[in-house]
Amino acid sequence: GVNLDVAPSAILLPDHAVGWLHDMIGQQPDAVEAKIVEVSAPKGLPDQLISALDARLATAMGLAQSAYLVAVTYDSGARGHVLAFVAAVPDAQNALSQTASEALTFSGIEAGAMDIGFFDADAPILKKMEAVALRFDLPQPQEIVTQVRAAPGSDPENPPKLK
Repeated sequence: GVNLDVAPSAILLPDHAVGWLHDMIGQQPDAVEAKIVEVSAPKGLPDQLISALDARLATAMGLAQSAYLVAVTYDSGARGHVLAFVAAVPDAQNALSQTASEALTFSGIEAGAMDIGFFDADAPILKKMEAVALRFDLPQPQEIVTQVRAAPGSDPENPPKLK
């Protein structure tokens, strides 16, 4: 059951739905290495995928600087789309991969595929990607500025004045 007795969205899921959800969330992306030889603007992607990516990446605060969605051609001649994460925290790469995979899975696209890449902020290919990509800026944590105020009477040069 989901949201039982706490929200209007309460629902009991059938066992096959829970099994499907478990299978979808449990999938791990395959790690491969390939060389990108050409990048271009992403084409033919459904709006629901773009919306799903935008919503999911908005929750990845501080895990990467940004992400670029581009169409690519690899040195093998294969073509596809890549979601390129820029300056990702190394320990967050699995979480970012899972986030992107879930966005693809839950966007409603059947048999959709998208590659995921991780690039340093100074990688030369990023200039080409920036020119044609659909960019997602991931939220960054705000620096907290605290004002330190001395306790009354702690400065011997400026003692408190008692009346």
